[in-house]
Amino acid sequence: MVAPYRHAGEITERVERKDVIGDYEVIDHGSEITAEINMPKNIVLEKNNKISGDMSGKWKRMGHNRAELEMDGQTFEGVFLNQYNPNEGRYVITFTLMSLDGEALWGTKK
Repeated sequence: MVAPYRHAGEITERVERKDVIGDYEVIDHGSEITAEINMPKNIVLEKNNKISGDMSGKWKRMGHNRAELEMDGQTFEGVFLNQYNPNEGRYVITFTLMSLDGEALWGTKK
């Protein structure tokens, strides 16, 4: 699965639930390949496992880093990662997810 930032030597590691909670910029890539740029949306992964903001639903972290987000009637599965954000010069929590219909969703913690 493709992730929001390029590989910078990170390894797949445990991502703590407390580190996942917070504000994210999300890009819904959909399932079509077009020249159109998908603009980011803002969501919050709340402590009570709800999602609020531009999209709503619920989320959960399973195992060490598995992710599941249910938004607007669709379920996305994938992983939470700790990736290097070159624009900010620091590591941030990200997620990369896909629905059963092949729609890709990326998120970067603010």
